[in-house]
Amino acid sequence: MKYIKLMSYLFLLVMLLTGCIEEKSVTICDIDNPQENLERLNHLLQKSFCTDVYKIEYNGHKYIGVYDCPVGADYGWIIYNCDGTIFCKLI
Repeated sequence: MKYIKLMSYLFLLVMLLTGCIEEKSVTICDIDNPQENLERLNHLLQKSFCTDVYKIEYNGHKYIGVYDCPVGADYGWIIYNCDGTIFCKLI
């Protein structure tokens, strides 16, 4: 009986803790949900089979890092300024 009571309390605690986690929307270059709201980024994501997007902040500047990641190959990085121009390209 104590085991069931203990498990019930543990289950309730887990449910309360997981219910309190708040999902934050992703903001890159001060734009909420950039995958949909930045047309150039949305276009890149539609063209690629596998792309990772990263928020980069360096020396007080904000950038968007795009890594093209086909399975088993390393195709490199492109880092964009917030205005869409290429800051750095590692291919």
